[in-house]
Amino acid sequence: MPEQTAEEASSAPPATGDIYSVEEAVLVGNEYAQAQYGVTIDTSITAADSSYYPGTADSVAWLSKHGGQAALNAAVCSNVDATFACLAALDNAEVVSAYARFNCTVCYNAVEDEYIVAVLYG
Repeated sequence: MPEQTAEEASSAPPATGDIYSVEEAVLVGNEYAQAQYGVTIDTSITAADSSYYPGTADSVAWLSKHGGQAALNAAVCSNVDATFACLAALDNAEVVSAYARFNCTVCYNAVEDEYIVAVLYG
């Protein structure tokens, strides 16, 4: 089978499907939240029993063009930063660090071919 030229490879359709590790992204986000902000990670909280800062959605095509798994992991950390900043503006950083419980969530939406990231807190 002949090798693809650079032009043929760049015209290939973007990656689609549930191809990145949700578990890795959640682990990276939770570790980042704890290390960066000193919050307690509580993996038992869910969207049904907590609050969350508006999440973000990134298409698989966008993620594949911008680093794949590393881009998804970075998106989770970015959401942690945004959530903490919002809560700290409402209260103060010391209070958020001392009392907030965080749990990063990531899910794949097959209909839109995207990953949805939200940070739960309570």
